Amino acid sequence: MVNTFWLLLFIILAVFNLLFNYYDNKKGIHFTKPLLMPSLMIYYIYATEGYSYLILAALFCGFLGDTFLLNHEKHFLKGLISFFVGHLLYIIYFAGEISFSSLRFIDMAWILLYIGYALILVKYLMPYLGSIKILGALYMGVIMIMSYMTLLIVIYNPGIMSILMLIGSLLFIISDSVLAFNAFKGKIKYSGFIIMSTYIAAQFLIVLGAI
Repeated sequence: MVNTFWLLLFIILAVFNLLFNYYDNKKGIHFTKPLLMPSLMIYYIYATEGYSYLILAALFCGFLGDTFLLNHEKHFLKGLISFFVGHLLYIIYFAGEISFSSLRFIDMAWILLYIGYALILVKYLMPYLGSIKILGALYMGVIMIMSYMTLLIVIYNPGIMSILMLIGSLLFIISDSVLAFNAFKGKIKYSGFIIMSTYIAAQFLIVLGAI
């Protein structure tokens, strides 16, 4: 019953946040955005008996990143670092779900798809990243590895939960790609709505997969 309350609260906050982003309501965005990850964290705690501190820490990093990016012109670097650490924590968690001794060459070859996409991002964004080129490249690398790990989980532990985590990780890549293009290459119409809808879904699906 308690977890249902926190799930409903998270969904309500998410719906209002997306509406505020669609209509570019700054006050509404500033009110709802910092509450998204804390409500999802509490839902996760009540929804599972053996919750992972790594997942909670990653969600907390998401909360920090969300808060910093409310003023992205002033705190973009802090937000980027927060999400970078969050992805590292997800990688550590996912690594615990994989038997690396059983990896086959064909499974490792899937990383080429992620490398290819990362190179495309590098080609189009690097000229605009200025002083954060190295951190930007590292961030691209860590989010690709994070998603690749979920793909390995699907391969070795197929099921609805692992698929949810994979979809979530791919939505995270979409969200961050749109955010990067919007921040450095040029404004994208309804970018706030696109970024937050894919980001919220990404975090939620990863949490569902971990329950």
